[in-house]
Amino acid sequence: MVAASDEQVPRERDTTPSSGTWIFSLSDNAPNLIYLLDSCDATQPYLACVDYSYGLPLQYTLTAGHEYFIVIDGFNQSEIGSFTLGATPL
Repeated sequence: MVAASDEQVPRERDTTPSSGTWIFSLSDNAPNLIYLLDSCDATQPYLACVDYSYGLPLQYTLTAGHEYFIVIDGFNQSEIGSFTLGATPL
């Protein structure tokens, strides 16, 4: 995946394969913020967020069959480029 400007945010679609706690992590060269949402509606609050620059992954309990949205963001416009998002059931 590649982080880009808001107009060019890459999107991938999938549903949660199994209920339980999942851990989301980023490769070392990634932007710093991971947001987890259950809607793309900008008026809805996000479910969870973590500043990955501290090395702590995002951990959240997901429901099987539900569609979630993950947004990777940075603190400034220079934080763009390729990265890897890891999603692992706990």
